[in-house]
This record gives sequence, structure tokens and C-alpha cells, in this order.
Amino acid sequence: MKINIFKYIAFIFAVLVFASCAEKETEGISDITYYVTIVLEGDEIVYHEKDTPWVEPGYSATEGEDDVTDAVIATEPDVSVLGSNTLSYSATNSDGYSGAVSREVIVHSSGLSSVDISGEYTGDVFRLNTDDNSSVSFAGNPVVISKTSVEGLYMISDWIAGFYAVGYGYGAGYAFPGYLQMISDTEFEHVSMSNAWGDPFDSVESVIVDASTGSITYTAKWLGKYNFDISLQKD
Repeated sequence: MKINIFKYIAFIFAVLVFASCAEKETEGISDITYYVTIVLEGDEIVYHEKDTPWVEPGYSATEGEDDVTDAVIATEPDVSVLGSNTLSYSATNSDGYSGAVSREVIVHSSGLSSVDISGEYTGDVFRLNTDDNSSVSFAGNPVVISKTSVEGLYMISDWIAGFYAVGYGYGAGYAFPGYLQMISDTEFEHVSMSNAWGDPFDSVESVIVDASTGSITYTAKWLGKYNFDISLQKD
């Protein structure tokens, strides 16, 4: 009987020690944590004219019922360079937990051409590896060029005409989507591009656009060794 009593006392002691340690570990942390909720005003994708002042569309933030908008740290786009900027809006709650949302800002030029190149295209792509002069080509891949709210600024579903996404069969996550702007009726300029590897184009060159026949050709250079010759024909 004594052995059982001693075991019982030891068990109670262990429970009390554990509870004491747990209390110390959670000391200073509130019983209920409210994460900061950040709400963006305006659009999640904003088109902004190059070299003009950035005006933040606005945002608000709450932690539970408290307004903590002033605690939000917001970044700004580089309006001096064509391209895509991902803005971050972040804040930390009273218990040290952080949260963030983002907005994309596409910086474009003014005075773009009004020629309409939007539509569905069939794309052929020839890739030359200049390191060893090896080549790979694919034909008949779908490409979509879509209008934005800015005249002359377009979204393109895959800058390299499905080379990896369709040709190699990697899937949509390996497309090279982005934006282009028509700087004349026969030529466009690369604005932005994203891909699964995160490496930008070196350049987009030799652009020829014939809106009357729906024909577009150009060369996209990537990683200092890959030259993609693209031919698009409107369906």
C-alpha cells in the first residue's frame, strides 16, 4: 500500500511541475490571438504610367475590433523602370504574429499604339542553345494575347509559346506569362515576364507585328544561352 501511495504522490508532483513549466512558457501570450486583417482598396493589379508619381490606392487593417492601419508597412513600386512590381503590405499583431498581402503594379509607357493584337494564336518555337549549338523545336502550341484596361498594353499567356508548359509537358506552371506594350503599329516592347525559375529575359528582339495578317515574330533571349525564336499566327 505504501508503494502505491508513494507512486500517487510522485505522479501529482510531476503534474504540478509540468503545469508550472507550461505556465512559464506561455507567460505574456494572450489567451486569444487576433491576427491582423489587411484589406486592399482598389485593384490587386494596377497599371501605372512610367515616370509619374505613385499614388497608393489605399488599404486598411484591423486586429480584432481595433484599427491598426497605421501599423501597416507598405512598399512602393519603382516607377522609373518598365516592369512588374509586387508591393507588400505587412503588419505584426500584439503577440508577434505577422501577416501580409500583396498587390501587383505594372509600369508601362504612355502614348502606346492603338492597333489591336488581342486574340488566340497558334505558336511555333525554336530554341537554340548557344553553348553547344543544340536545338529543340515545338509547333502548334496555343498562345493568348489579351487586352488590359490600358490601350496598347497586353497580357501574353506564354512568351515562349508553350515550350516548357506544352512542348515538354511540364504543365501550366511552367509557362512564361507577362506583359507587352505596342510602341508602334508593327512593333512591341517586353514589359514583364514571370516563370517557375524566376529568371528574367535577357532581351526580346527582332519583333515584327503584322496586325492585318495576324502574324507576330520575335526572339526572346534567356539565361545568356537560350535563344527562343517565336512565330505566332492568329487563329
